[in-house]
Amino acid sequence: VIGGKNVQNYVENHYSGQKTDLNDAQALAFLAQDKQLRTIKAKDIEQQKYASLTTLREQYIKQYRQTIVSLKGICQAWGLNISKGISGKAQLKDLIENHAAFPEELRESLVDMVTHAQTTQKVLNKITKTLEVLAKNDKVCQLIQTIPGLGTICSCRLRATIGDIKRFKNPKDFPAYYGLVPRSIATGHNERKGKITHRGDRTMRSLMVQGAGCVIRLATCGKLKSKQLTKWILKKQKEKMPWGKLVCAVAAKLLRIVRAILISSKPYNPKIAGVAKCSLSKGS
Repeated sequence: VIGGKNVQNYVENHYSGQKTDLNDAQALAFLAQDKQLRTIKAKDIEQQKYASLTTLREQYIKQYRQTIVSLKGICQAWGLNISKGISGKAQLKDLIENHAAFPEELRESLVDMVTHAQTTQKVLNKITKTLEVLAKNDKVCQLIQTIPGLGTICSCRLRATIGDIKRFKNPKDFPAYYGLVPRSIATGHNERKGKITHRGDRTMRSLMVQGAGCVIRLATCGKLKSKQLTKWILKKQKEKMPWGKLVCAVAAKLLRIVRAILISSKPYNPKIAGVAKCSLSKGS
């Protein structure tokens, strides 16, 4: 499958951005002959199932957050401050019903918002449990979950987006597939590194950044089993590497570990994690 972004860029450069069916067809015909163009591999049924469930989960999370934030904002405008400690929806309904400043019409709508948040949370929990059941019966997900920082959701999303792991010939190609490598800006003999490319699956990149943050906290507290990985993280912290760069670097390293264990079909080994391949024995 040829990516739509490639077709859009071709039409923009060769046809002055005039998007018509004929220009799109001609762009597809020329791009199909380009041997250097990276095509998109179509997902199979299993990959599509994991991708759909994780996408639905992210959508319900957004709906739940938007509902709660909007509810708290409206309540604050009417003099009712809802603290972070109030997590029970029944307690939230009681606060709204007992607040005298609310008009009757508004009070009913706010209670409906709380009910909507309850329903969204139930569906979200149901999807999460479904993903947990699927991950327990999938060998790829079980291998990925042996890596620290990567849980059920990360393993399911990786299962949906990786495809054939052997198509990534170089370890650096795998984090680059998810946009977790710095952009190269070169002019003549001057070359510098910019921000990360932000290419690939946005949801997976976000999940990897969250997992990397957990790994950094484990290393800082001394609870990370891998000595080499802990040593590397602490070294970067002593060099005062910014938090954003450190998180992206750890996320890229975790993805390289994912590639290594999937190719070898062996679970995560904390003794060799973070060690250069040239330093390992041939049997490792």
